[in-house]
Amino acid sequence: RRRVDALVPARDGRIAASPGRVENGGTEVRLELLDPTDGAGGPALLPGGQVVRRLTVPGLGAVEAPVLGGAWPALFVRASVLGLDGRESPAALERDRRLRARCQALLAAASDVLPRPAAGAPRALFGGDDADPEPLLVWVTPPIAYRGGAGAEVSAADVDLLARGWRSGAARVATPLSAAIARAVAAAVPGSLVHAVARTLPGLPTRIGLPDGPLAVGADVARRAAGWAVESVSLSPGARRLLAGRV
Repeated sequence: RRRVDALVPARDGRIAASPGRVENGGTEVRLELLDPTDGAGGPALLPGGQVVRRLTVPGLGAVEAPVLGGAWPALFVRASVLGLDGRESPAALERDRRLRARCQALLAAASDVLPRPAAGAPRALFGGDDADPEPLLVWVTPPIAYRGGAGAEVSAADVDLLARGWRSGAARVATPLSAAIARAVAAAVPGSLVHAVARTLPGLPTRIGLPDGPLAVGADVARRAAGWAVESVSLSPGARRLLAGRV
């Protein structure tokens, strides 16, 4: 059954910091999500079993745009399809008047295959987004240097994939864990567009270049009789002391 294992670094019986790996001297806590869907039914991980999917989109023509279903529904395209290079700042995306129309056209073209969670359906660990159930569009590009949150420079050697998201009519600045997991799962499916774009290695997490900085997320997928399934997910968010007190 599904469970979460939290691996916390310790030294001499105390929690140890992870210098150089987590900003502001925090501690890297590795979370391992085992059988995150708990074998639950629901939308297929790849609707129609299609690893490669092409859509005809008004104004864009034929576009390779695979759809991820299951607990983390999303539509993926190359950044170049939208006239982007993947490094644009949130402010630049907000000023791009043509971007909204292109994103809406892509989501409309995929509306018949993009799954939506049913009310009361079993939820996966870190699955979906209760606050915003609208479909997620993600554009990806191979690893390149970019400027992250607070103006920090991120080297191409420190990421395996650049990814930006669009939901509910706007580019996403913050990335919920569910959206980061969707990117890692798509990168783990052999033959998919995201797998081809990302610099992924078996058994290692994918370092995703997000607007606020890189995040390492790993996913193990397997092809079963009923189709593709997610066996485990791993991610390494940071933990920091917020308050301390003595009596």
